[in-house]
Amino acid sequence: MRVLGVLKAHKYITLVVAVVLLIAVAFGVYSGLNYIEHDPNFCRMHHVMVEPYDLWATSVHRDVECHDCHKQSMIESAGGGIKWVLGADEITKKSHVPNELCEDCHTQIADTSSHKSHVKGMNMDCQYCHSSAVHRFESQEGDCVSCHTITPDSSPFRSQVTP
Repeated sequence: MRVLGVLKAHKYITLVVAVVLLIAVAFGVYSGLNYIEHDPNFCRMHHVMVEPYDLWATSVHRDVECHDCHKQSMIESAGGGIKWVLGADEITKKSHVPNELCEDCHTQIADTSSHKSHVKGMNMDCQYCHSSAVHRFESQEGDCVSCHTITPDSSPFRSQVTP
């Protein structure tokens, strides 16, 4: 009789230990995934990302998490993680940001006529005008004239140009 009581207690202790271990592992996995997905310092861990991270940290988007703009599938993420663990010196480029992601936050700008004519009408990427360098989003003086010749005689927008 006493042996049965000891066995029941042993099973109970084993069950409690197993549940505690399961909770600890789940918390560890959650914490790791949360760090990977939401902490920009994770991106900076790879030496190739130091400069892009530093530029992001001083940009107007410094409060936006990396994966809010740089989306990738779980398979791509896992592949990048495996490459990082194996010590690969290069990482997959994730620099392209689809216009829809920009428009999710920049709704008022996306609705302006100039943006509609370029982004919707000409199917241009937001980054074409707004990414002169990594994590530099301000249009630079002269960006427009790289496509538009603004002179009173040659501009297709003559009525908008003051001589």
